[in-house]
Amino acid sequence: MPWRRPLFDGGDPPVPPGVPVPERQPLPVRYDVFVSYSHVNAEWVDTVLVPRLRGAGLRVMLDSDDFRIGAPTLTEIERAVEESRRTLLVLTPAYLTSEWAEFENLLTQSADPANRHRRLIPVLLEPVAPPARLAMLNHLDLTRPRGVEDGLHRLVGQLLAERAGG
Repeated sequence: MPWRRPLFDGGDPPVPPGVPVPERQPLPVRYDVFVSYSHVNAEWVDTVLVPRLRGAGLRVMLDSDDFRIGAPTLTEIERAVEESRRTLLVLTPAYLTSEWAEFENLLTQSADPANRHRRLIPVLLEPVAPPARLAMLNHLDLTRPRGVEDGLHRLVGQLLAERAGG
C-alpha cells in the first residue's frame, strides 16, 4: 500500500511534551481600515466609499485591490483583519446573508469581543436588523440620502483622529 499523508497533518512535526511552542507574532498594522462588504454593494464601495477614504489619505484594504492573487481567501481575510486598525462593515441585507462577510466580522470580533478598541465600525447603508452582537454597537446611519455626505465626513474625521492617536 502506498504511503499517504495523515488526514489532519499540518506538515509540521509534533512538538514533544514540555517543549515551549513559540507564540505567533501579530502582523504589523499597514492599513487604517479594511472594508468588509457584500459584492452586491461593490459599486457603492468602489465609487463612493473607498475614493472618499483614500482621498482623505487613509490606507484602505479592499479585497479586490489588496488580496494576493492565488492566495487562499481565508488567509487573506485573516491578513486583512490583522493588518488593519479597523474593520468597516457595510451593512445591507446582502451583507447579513453573506457567509464571507460574517467570517470577516466574526474574525474581527474575536480579537476585540466587547469592541473596547473599536475594531469594528458598522455603517448602515440600507435598513437592516443586524444580529445582537452588531446591533449593540453605535453605527453610522447612511440610509438617508441627505445624510450620506455628512456621515462620510464624520467617518473620515474619526478614522483620521484615531490614526493620529486622538
